[in-house]
Amino acid sequence: MDFELYLISNILGIFILILIFIFHYLFYGSD
Repeated sequence: MDFELYLISNILGIFILILIFIFHYLFYGSD
């Protein structure tokens, strides 16, 4: 198992989660 690939995929997953939360707040805040 490549540890670097695991780290990168983990960071990407967290980054996408943060992006989803930001868009969620943006859509709710633009009301």
